[in-house]
Amino acid sequence: MGVIYRAINKINNKSYIGLTTLTLSTRKDAHICTALDKIETRRKYRSIFHRAIKKYGRENFVWEILYESDSIDKLKEMETYYIFKYRSYTGYKDCMGYNMTLGGEHNSMDNPEVRNKCALLTKIALANPEVKKRQCENTKEALAKPEIKRKHIAGIRKSWTNGRRKHYKKLVDGENNPNAKYTWTIYLDGHLFDTVKCLKTWCKQMNMKYISIYMGFRENRCYKGYKIKRHRRNNTN
Repeated sequence: MGVIYRAINKINNKSYIGLTTLTLSTRKDAHICTALDKIETRRKYRSIFHRAIKKYGRENFVWEILYESDSIDKLKEMETYYIFKYRSYTGYKDCMGYNMTLGGEHNSMDNPEVRNKCALLTKIALANPEVKKRQCENTKEALAKPEIKRKHIAGIRKSWTNGRRKHYKKLVDGENNPNAKYTWTIYLDGHLFDTVKCLKTWCKQMNMKYISIYMGFRENRCYKGYKIKRHRRNNTN
C-alpha cells in the first residue's frame, strides 16, 4: 500500500506533494530529520521543501493523505495530478509549492548512488534515540494490521529469490564460514596429502562423493586410499 501525501505551510499556504510506500508518519519524520539535523553531511541533501521546514518550523506544516493505492503506476499518475492541481511545482509561473519536479518519476532507488545516500541518511536519523523509538512504534503499529503483515512477510520471502539466497550462502559457505569449527587433514596411503578448511569443497574439487569420504572418517577407515582426520579450529578472528 502506498499513499500520496500533502504537506501544507500554514503561513503562506504553499504545498509539497509526495509519494511513499511507508506510513505517512515515517516519511514525515524522515523529512523533518533531513530539514533540522545539524550534521554537515546531511545539509547538502536538503531540498527547497526541507529548507522551508527549517525556515518556518515543523509546527507550521500540516500533513494529510490525499490518495491511497496498491498500484505504484497509479500512485505516480496521481502524484503528477496533485502537483498540477495544487500548483506545487517550482517551475510553474503561479507556483504555490516546493516540488522540484512534475512527479511520476522512475524509482530513484534503482540508482546505486541514491541508495547509498539514503542508507547514510537512515543511519544518521536512527542514531537519534527519539527517531529510532518512533520508527519502532510505527513499525509495530503497521505490522499489527494483518494485511500489512502478510505483505511484509511475502516481501521478505520474495527478496530471497533471484539468486540472493545463493549469493549469501556463497559468502558464508565452506571455508568462508567464520563459524566453521574444524580443519580437515587428509592422508593418502599414509602420507600427508592436504589440509583444508571445508571438506565439502575439497570433495567437489576432487570429484569425490562427500558422504563416502565423511562416512570413512566416521568409521575410521580409508576410502580410495584417503583417510581423514579432523581438528578443532581456533577461531580467534
